[in-house]
Amino acid sequence: MRPKELDWSSPASLAKIMSAQLEILHIDYADLYLLPGPGPSTEALAQMWSQYERVLASGKTRSIGIANVTPSQIEVLLTKAKVVPHVIQD
Repeated sequence: MRPKELDWSSPASLAKIMSAQLEILHIDYADLYLLPGPGPSTEALAQMWSQYERVLASGKTRSIGIANVTPSQIEVLLTKAKVVPHVIQD
């Protein structure tokens, strides 16, 4: 489910990645789109989270969440997030 032509390291590519995944699965939206980890820095986490917020606003997912983060990373994210994670998974 990783189309080779997409840049998986770029937060700006998330909408294209999500669209490709939905197309592969033959569905219009996902119930939950989960950010699997914090990335190399808290700033990178915040940048990626903003892309998840855009995907949510586009209707491609009904909820967004985050996994494998520390309480301090969540606190920093919440100061920058427009949307509070619907799911926080340890």
